Amino acid sequence: QPLVPLSCPPATVSRAQALGFSPMQLLLERAMSPQESFALSDADLPLAIDICQRLDGIPLAIELVAAQIERFGLPGLLVQMEDNFRLLTRGRRSALPRQQTLRATLDWSFDLLTACEQICLRRLAVFRGGFSLVSAAAVIAGEQVAPAEVLGSITQLVAKSLLNVEASDDEMVYRLLDITRTYALEKLSQACELHATRERHAARCLALMEQARGDWDLIATQPWIDRYAPLREDVRAALDWGFADGGAQLLAIRLTVSAMPLWQELSLLREHGGYVDQALALIGQVTAPCTQLTLQLQLALGSLSYHAMGAAPRTIAAFEGAARLAETTQDLGGQLRAVSGLMAVNLCAGLYGPAQALSVQFERLDPRTEPLLDLSAQRLRALGQHYTGNQTLARHHAEQVLQRMSQSGHVNRFALGVGVQYDQGVASLTVLARILWLQGFPERAWRTASQALELALQINHGTSICYTLALAGVVIARYNGAEDDAQALQRLLLEQSHKHSVQLFQTWAGHYAGILGHPDWQGLGLIQDTLITFGTHAVDVPTLERARSGAAGWCAPEILRVYALQLEDEHTTETLLLEALGLAHQQGALAWELRCGAALAQLWQQQGRIQLARDLLGSIHARFSEGFATQDLLHVRCLLDELQDKRPA
Repeated sequence: QPLVPLSCPPATVSRAQALGFSPMQLLLERAMSPQESFALSDADLPLAIDICQRLDGIPLAIELVAAQIERFGLPGLLVQMEDNFRLLTRGRRSALPRQQTLRATLDWSFDLLTACEQICLRRLAVFRGGFSLVSAAAVIAGEQVAPAEVLGSITQLVAKSLLNVEASDDEMVYRLLDITRTYALEKLSQACELHATRERHAARCLALMEQARGDWDLIATQPWIDRYAPLREDVRAALDWGFADGGAQLLAIRLTVSAMPLWQELSLLREHGGYVDQALALIGQVTAPCTQLTLQLQLALGSLSYHAMGAAPRTIAAFEGAARLAETTQDLGGQLRAVSGLMAVNLCAGLYGPAQALSVQFERLDPRTEPLLDLSAQRLRALGQHYTGNQTLARHHAEQVLQRMSQSGHVNRFALGVGVQYDQGVASLTVLARILWLQGFPERAWRTASQALELALQINHGTSICYTLALAGVVIARYNGAEDDAQALQRLLLEQSHKHSVQLFQTWAGHYAGILGHPDWQGLGLIQDTLITFGTHAVDVPTLERARSGAAGWCAPEILRVYALQLEDEHTTETLLLEALGLAHQQGALAWELRCGAALAQLWQQQGRIQLARDLLGSIHARFSEGFATQDLLHVRCLLDELQDKRPA
């Protein structure tokens, strides 16, 4: 973005007019910063105007030059500039391009620094963002500069406007302007110090990310993000350099592992995935087999692959490989993450029984030694029971998780022991919303789903936003017949999944919106099941058999009902509907009972069995205490009124 130079006063204006120009105001403000007693005399006024004109009104150049007024005074400063600029322009000041002006000012300012200050400035050029004094010392200190010299040099660089400083909550944050950083980086390369300085910078980033990992369990979410998110530009720079030819590749691999919480919190999945792929490709070449690093990278690959492709072979292989490594080294945390990752994969694929078995396996690994892992175990238990069809027990565990989180103060949103990570509160509210709807509480379900989305948006965690929209928000809006809400949430899901490059949830959004065809459902069974419950997808014989065998879990009653309504034989239809009704009752899924009861009542109505239809449907409807304006209950109310009108005289 090109910036227009400030307009400079001409030499002929009065003092009052000259002081109305921005370059003069900036020059005087900067001159008064170190010496409040500075005053611009009438004799000095033409000198000040001349300086601003020579610098073409460039703010940074004026800042740099004004910082030397205390040292040289205005007359001496003008002489200094004359000598320096004459070398550049060969006496043709009028032909001096703007970029040459700035270059000349930077050269002049740099030459006025002490040798130690010059070294400090050029070494600081490797920082992309803000940095603390401790970080500066870690990168600067080395050959030619002792740690004790860093503070004094940095103080002088600030005083000379070559380094900006601002106060944060915890410490002073220093920063180079982009133009100064570019200039100093050139000087660093010329001094043949670039490689060594970048290596110290990468090592400092590693130390900070290891500190961040340790703080992840100790610091509340927003303060953690405020503290560590500003480091992302420097972490990127260190990783890009480390993975390049000639970089410190082992250091980059270790940094990839340590920085995982940062990418997780910022939902930068695609970027994280690129670094994980590079690390896995190099790890066998740059170090002796390191099981722990490989394990962490395999777990990250599993989560990233899951969000890209769902239950694809690559996802399964990553989690299974991680599980073997963790078992070999008896790494409990690694085993827990691998098992929970595989559970997510099975749920996505619609393999609810195997997913439930994995939740049991998670508990057998005994996560109770860690409160966060124990909390995760209970949440996974709620998930397993919900999807396999035990809604009563699922609700008990989901509500307990939320209660325990509330009591703990929600210190940390994520559990390090879980392979596919979403915010614990968002995930728990999401499954609770689904359970409540199935149990016959459509209004409470909608409020809970809205609460989950509100929390996800509040913490601005992209994958958690997508998760709760795909699994609860859109689903419950569709179930309740709130089409405007459903359309708005589908658009939000599509927007968020694109924004955060989460291909899995882009697929969900595409199917919800009806803009994707009917692919091979392998690995996407949960999406297929959900579409069946929306009434937008037919049921084939293999899907029917899956429901009758118990493998379809939570949606089995709906699969049976939808298939029954596709048949022409009334007897077979009635048999299947009665089977679906019994299964829905057994699961504690009153919402499915209502749909099955309505289908049976309509069949019996056609057969003239009015009393039987009215008794069945009336008994189910009477068990509802809310949601009477939702589509299923409105439909049943109309059907009951029809049946009432046809009552025998």
